[in-house]
Amino acid sequence: MTWIYSGFLRAVVRLEKYAANSRAGGRIYTRLFYRAMIDAECAAAGLSPGARVLQLGAGAYPMTALELARRGYRVTAVDCSRDALISAREVISREYKRGSSNVPALLHADGRALSYHGYDAVFVALHVRPKAAVLQRVLETADTDTRVVYRNPCGALCGAYRRVTPAQLGLLQAVQTVRVAGEKELVVVQKPKDFISVHDIANAPCAACMLCDLAPRQHGTISHAPDLPSLAALGLRPGKTCSIVACQPWGGPIICSIGGRQVALERSIASRIGITPLTESS
Repeated sequence: MTWIYSGFLRAVVRLEKYAANSRAGGRIYTRLFYRAMIDAECAAAGLSPGARVLQLGAGAYPMTALELARRGYRVTAVDCSRDALISAREVISREYKRGSSNVPALLHADGRALSYHGYDAVFVALHVRPKAAVLQRVLETADTDTRVVYRNPCGALCGAYRRVTPAQLGLLQAVQTVRVAGEKELVVVQKPKDFISVHDIANAPCAACMLCDLAPRQHGTISHAPDLPSLAALGLRPGKTCSIVACQPWGGPIICSIGGRQVALERSIASRIGITPLTESS
């Protein structure tokens, strides 16, 4: 998965550099790939003009930050790459005349080390890594009721990016989940008043996990499974303990270990097998 992710990221970086170097190219790039998705994100977040928004994963062409600012939000865009921020700063200078109001601010930082206090919403890009740890940090330090909007991969993109479920973050459910074009899914979660920090993401309590939600080498107990003879023959029955060995790229099968042997399952089947993750003390 690492080499696939690296390949995707290099392609995205090249596209963003092209967009950053051409005003017309940037607008076409935004219109083709991002504007509809950002519209959906803003609608799902339910923000009022003037809301303070932090956007993680600005990139060399900060189209999300620019679009959020154009909608009247006060935006701080963050990236861990200095090179990306140099390019992003040039784009913003080109898009806004000196003295303009509501210009997005840029910040070089690791998302795992920031405090998210004081923001009404946090938007997290698809390529942010390690996403689960970053999202956990957001929920730990953000104010109660802060909306967090993050992008998950679907379909073929699952081979390049890892999905993060609300359950992995210690949340019972998402506020909203929206499937958008480009093999992506928008997930909106909200920090509850009684949020409890989960320090070990891989072993986070899970209220409604499926087998495909387990991290590699994480163990869990099957809570329910489809009534299929083939699954019973493989030992995939309620009460049995299993673990994930690997997730094949490009939407390929999930390899799990159960009863001392490894079996390959289609993702459509794995997504129907309920699981209770086991903690280290279980």
